[in-house]
Amino acid sequence: MAYDFRKLCRHSDALFREQLRRQKRSTITPVVVEAEGSEINMDWTIKIPEESLASTEQKKLSDDDKMLDLTDHGSLTLKCCFEQCHETTEDYDKLVEHAAGSHEFERTDNELKRDANQNFICRICLKGFDSQTQRNMHQGFIQEIQRLHYPRCGDSFTSGEEFLNHEAKECPKEEKTFERLAEEKGSLLREALIQRILAAKKTDELLRISPEEQAIVKHKLFFSRLRSELKYSRKQVKLYFICDTCNFRAASVKDVKLHLRGESCAKGYHLALGFCQVTLRRIQCLECVTCGHQCIYSKALRRHQERHNHRGIRRSVKVRQIIGRHLPCEYCGRVLASTASRKSHRSRCIVAKSSNTAQILQGTSTGSTNMDPGEHSSNISDGKGEPFITEIKIEEFDPEDMGDHQIGHQEPKSEQTPTLSSKTRRKPKPASFYCVICSYATNKHGNLKRHLQICLGKVPPQQAAYYGEIVKQEMAKNFRKLAPRICERCGYWTNKSGNMKRHLIRCYTKAQRRHAIESDSQ
Repeated sequence: MAYDFRKLCRHSDALFREQLRRQKRSTITPVVVEAEGSEINMDWTIKIPEESLASTEQKKLSDDDKMLDLTDHGSLTLKCCFEQCHETTEDYDKLVEHAAGSHEFERTDNELKRDANQNFICRICLKGFDSQTQRNMHQGFIQEIQRLHYPRCGDSFTSGEEFLNHEAKECPKEEKTFERLAEEKGSLLREALIQRILAAKKTDELLRISPEEQAIVKHKLFFSRLRSELKYSRKQVKLYFICDTCNFRAASVKDVKLHLRGESCAKGYHLALGFCQVTLRRIQCLECVTCGHQCIYSKALRRHQERHNHRGIRRSVKVRQIIGRHLPCEYCGRVLASTASRKSHRSRCIVAKSSNTAQILQGTSTGSTNMDPGEHSSNISDGKGEPFITEIKIEEFDPEDMGDHQIGHQEPKSEQTPTLSSKTRRKPKPASFYCVICSYATNKHGNLKRHLQICLGKVPPQQAAYYGEIVKQEMAKNFRKLAPRICERCGYWTNKSGNMKRHLIRCYTKAQRRHAIESDSQ
């Protein structure tokens, strides 16, 4: 290396120490104690000559690192350490500016400047330290981790002396240079082959491979490099085995050998690279018959079935295996490409539908008060007009957040309330659950279940199954956190498995008895 940074820093250390001594002499002179018998003379006027300071600095520097020219009896002259440069100066900052401006392209170190208090520099990484102990610990750490490495033969050494001795001796370079030449030749062949493949992309011709290129093609990193080159292309490169006689093409060696067993084609085969179109693979997925949910893996389908089973009922859910994924929206019927897009679309669709139903309910709630229940049931079940309800939602509201916008809740009239004092009169609790069909509101889950059984019976039969499934799903969503075990038949929910087992026995026996009575009556 042309630039010796360590020696230049040694010069800066000497100059820095000399400047400190001159400042101390200008402000406070050193104490000289002379003992003459019993008297002690404290004289502050005695000065140390500058020649003694220069002589001490000259003794500290070794003969190998002697780079100071002590001229004019004490003046320090610094010389530029770059080759073929004879710049000399007494100021270290000027020398740094000269090296940075004139020899910037030759510099291999990180920085020329450093702090003035860092007088101890590592000879390996040229980092400055405040004390010699830190510098020695740092050098020992680097020598253990970063060993000296000889680039020609690849040997490593623990000390600089071994490295210099090995460099002075003749090193066996023939094997390393031969391997390096072989690697360079292989890289050139690889690049040339890739360029040939990219040139033949438009023509779709087969590229015959030479014996030297076969080793490159069989390497595992060759096709990964090709994929990076053809990242945005719809074509894919394949290796083919082609018969020399009839140009029979096969993708495996076994097929070619079976073909060569014939009498007509017995000359042999050669390797070639060709392009083929990338076919979009149709995904084979599983579909749940109950709700139409689609998934690729059976494990995900089993996890989905737990929602229908509600972890309390063990019943079989039919599974249909389909080819290709179609993901329709349950509310508007739009077919979407992925589950993520269907989720985002479903959230927007629910908001739109709920706003439409809210507007319809506001218009119908005023007229429904003066209507008899018989007229209301006839309007729903006659089927003359189109039904205005597209879904049934059971939502839970916080009573504190509802305020004046309460559905199905009316303030008590003064005529109905008994004559009680203002202290005993209680404000009725606002409704937490409501039915979208008839705006029935209640605070209790059981009342809502009974009402839904009556209200769903008034819905036309072609829509009852659809509305019933939506009611079950919404009830399961709203109460899954509170009660993980929910009965699918009647909506009973509980936190304990024993209560659920007891209820299932009663619920199914009641249904069987009811079915037997109906069959006997018929």
